[in-house]
Amino acid sequence: MDANILHLPPSVRKAKDIIQTELLEQGIKTEVRTFAELVAKIEDDGFRAAIETFLGRKRYNLIVDAKYCKNVIKIVHNRKLYDVNVVVTDKLPESDIVKGSAAEILSIPNIFARRYANYLLNGIHLCENIDELHEYPLGGLTRDGMLSKSYAISCLNLKKTEMCLGSDAIKLQKRHAENMRKKLKEEIDNCVLVENDCKLKIASLEKLDTNIDNYRFDAPSLLSNSKLRKAEIESDIREYEQNPDFARILIEQEKSKQLKDEANKNTISYSRI
Repeated sequence: MDANILHLPPSVRKAKDIIQTELLEQGIKTEVRTFAELVAKIEDDGFRAAIETFLGRKRYNLIVDAKYCKNVIKIVHNRKLYDVNVVVTDKLPESDIVKGSAAEILSIPNIFARRYANYLLNGIHLCENIDELHEYPLGGLTRDGMLSKSYAISCLNLKKTEMCLGSDAIKLQKRHAENMRKKLKEEIDNCVLVENDCKLKIASLEKLDTNIDNYRFDAPSLLSNSKLRKAEIESDIREYEQNPDFARILIEQEKSKQLKDEANKNTISYSRI
C-alpha cells in the first residue's frame, strides 16, 4: 500500500501475473487488469460501500483488450486457473449510461470496463430511501445497502467489504489496514493482561498445600458449633453479671486480692529485716 499498489486477493494477483507472462511469451503486449483497477473514480462516495458490496468478486474480474480475449480464455483453460474470472470483452454490447443508475457515478475511461459497468449497474437505480427503493423492484440500491433485485429486497452487510474501486481506493485500504492493526494491537494488549493475570493465579495455586492430610474438611461444621458455643457462653456471662450474688462475689474477690497483695508486700519487707 505504501508503494501505491492496490491490494488484490492473492489468487487474483497470481492468476493475473501468469496471464500477463503467457501473453508476453506469445508476443502480445497488452495490459491485464481487474475491473477495480480500471475504475478511475466514484463520483458519489456515499454509495461506494453499497456498490462495492453489491459487485463483490466481480470487481476482481480480469479485463483485456477485446482482440486478445480468446487468448486469455485459452490461458485460463490450459493453466487451470480456478480462482479468476475473465470478462468476455469481445462480446460485451455497447450501451448508454442509464441516468440515476449505479453505473452513472462510476468514472471509467477504459471502453471495455465501461461496457462491463453498464452491463452490471445500468439496471441498479440509486435510491435515497426504502420508499424510493420500493418503486424499483427490478433493481435498486440505497446508501446503507438495501438492495432490490428481481422483485426481492435484501440487506447487504457493508462492514465486511474492503474498498477497491477508484484511484483513492489505496488510501482507503491503507486506512482500513491501520484501523485493523490498531484493533489487533488492542486485542493483543488485552491478551497479555489476561495472560499475566493467569500467571499470577497459577503462581498462587502452586503455593497451595496439596497434602490432603493437612486439611480439616470438617472445619466449617466445627466453626459453626464454636459460634453456637460462644453465643451460649456470652449469654451465661450476661446472666451472671446481672445476678446480685455474683456482684457480691466479685467484690469479695477484689478485696481478697487486695489483702493478698498487701500480705505479700509485708512478707517481703520482713524478709529484708
